[in-house]
Amino acid sequence: GVWKATAGTHRELWRALAQLAVGLTHLQRGNYKGGVALLRRAADRLDPYSAQAPYRLDAAGLASYARRLADREGAVVAADLRPQLLLH
Repeated sequence: GVWKATAGTHRELWRALAQLAVGLTHLQRGNYKGGVALLRRAADRLDPYSAQAPYRLDAAGLASYARRLADREGAVVAADLRPQLLLH
């Protein structure tokens, strides 16, 4: 709910993170079509933050991660569902 309550430049960032989390949840529950759709939306929303790294968040890495999972169309294992959030 943070993205709904947030105004300003990072609203879409929080929305993207929520979509990423829900997309992963859908994959875990076997809803591959819904998971793939949310992962793709999350990746598209993360792209504008890739160069900025707000909050040291690895937005570029997360967008790439979301697209890689989406391209698999549901063929994931538990180890695939642990994204790296922060830059090293």
